[in-house]
Amino acid sequence: MEHFKLNLESDFKFDDIVVALGNFDGFHRGHQKLISELNNVKLNKGYKSAVFLFENHTKDLIFHQNASRIMSFEDKLKNLRVLK
Repeated sequence: MEHFKLNLESDFKFDDIVVALGNFDGFHRGHQKLISELNNVKLNKGYKSAVFLFENHTKDLIFHQNASRIMSFEDKLKNLRVLK
């Protein structure tokens, strides 16, 4: 699995891709089901798949809070490697 950071200058192609977007903090059953469905669409449609993770918690960005996290960004990447 590859991972990289996107920014406004990133050269990323969005053709034939299915995407899951979120914090994925904790990887509970709902998160696992979403990743499973992402993989099903990938296989059935022949699309590429991507999971966009926020490094900063959305509460920090929207509400200017210092939200607590269940897991680190690195732990999220480890969990995604297991689920892919």
